[in-house]
Order: sequence, then C-alpha cells, then structure tokens
Amino acid sequence: MNRVLRWSLALSLLFALGVVATRYIPEPTSDAARFQQLFFESPECEIPCLLGIRPGMALLPAVERLWAHPWVHGVTNPDLFAAEPLVAWNWSGSQPDFIDASVPGYLHGIATMGDSGHVVTSIIVETKLRFYDVQQTLGSTDSGSALYWSKDDKITYDVSYYDPTSRLRTTLRADLACPAMLMHFYWKTHIRVSQDEGPLPQEYVPPEDLSSLCRRGRARR
Repeated sequence: MNRVLRWSLALSLLFALGVVATRYIPEPTSDAARFQQLFFESPECEIPCLLGIRPGMALLPAVERLWAHPWVHGVTNPDLFAAEPLVAWNWSGSQPDFIDASVPGYLHGIATMGDSGHVVTSIIVETKLRFYDVQQTLGSTDSGSALYWSKDDKITYDVSYYDPTSRLRTTLRADLACPAMLMHFYWKTHIRVSQDEGPLPQEYVPPEDLSSLCRRGRARR
C-alpha cells in the first residue's frame, strides 16, 4: 500500500509540474507568419531575401532599393572611400508593427577586389518577434553560437539557417540577461534578424544550456 501511495504521489507531482511548465511555455502566435513578411523577391533578388536585398549584390543598387521601399525613410549615404561602408535607415511609419522602429536598420558593404565598387555583405533588422515562435517554425538547426558578456552579465544568443541554393544564411539573434533561464528564452520578444553569405558557426548551444553558460561566465569574472 505504501508503494502504491508513493507512486500515486510521484505521478501527481509530475502532473502538477507539467501543468506549471505549460504555463511558462507561450502559446503559438502568428509571429512566424509575420516573420515571412520580411522576405520577398525583387528585380535584384529572384529568391526571398530580407527586404528584397541580396547579400552579394552591388551596394548602390541596394541603397536605391532602400530609398524606394515604402517601409524605409532617411537612408544614409554610404562612404564609398571606406573599405567597409555602413548604411543605416529609419522607418517611415508604414512598416509592420512587429518591426522595432526605435532601432535603425543596417546594411553593411565591402569593397571588391580590383575596382572601386562595393557589394552588400549583410542586412540587419530589429524586430519585436518572439524567438521561440520563429525558431519552432523554421525547425531545428545545428548552427549557432552563444557569447557571454561579463561587463553586461548577458548572453548574445543566435541560431542560423543556411539555404544551399542561394548560399544565404539567415540568423536570429537576441540578448538574454543572466541567469538566462529557459522561460526567459521562451518569452523573449525582441530578436535581430540578419541575412548574409558568411560561413555557418560550427557550434550550437541549445537554449537549455544558457543558464549554465551564465554560471560559468560569472565564475570566471
């Protein structure tokens, strides 16, 4: 009888923990569908690219496309004498509400070999999308990284998805304050979305390990 009672108590406890756990995991939202609105084709990009700009295309046509985009306002002129020019822009007010309009968008370029031209290396947009929702839709990946910043006691966490057809890498990135518990990852609602042609990170850190990464980082301070 005591054994039966112990098993009953254990099962009840597991059930209660499961109920509590589900309350900490967010319900699915439309964030993943909204995420896809960031990617579409353009005359310069025949595949879905971030804001229709393809890393690897010439920089000046990309800047012109930004000026013509209804979501964009106030594009800075690139310094064509710089080896790695940076272009920033503000948002016009016509952008979807999931874009964090308080943070400018950025486009990075690099001078090509043999002439004075530049090409786009990456494009970055800050959003209010939930990391968990978008990652669940995009599926599992073995590419990503996690970096602990001792000064700010936080982790910069990202996961990447590579399209071998276009050779483009799409990355989701977020800053998580330590202790970076799993429920903090579940509810993280601001992510940085970028696209580039860079190599894939070789390391992948599952979100379950972020808290232990915080502890190790704090121990080294």
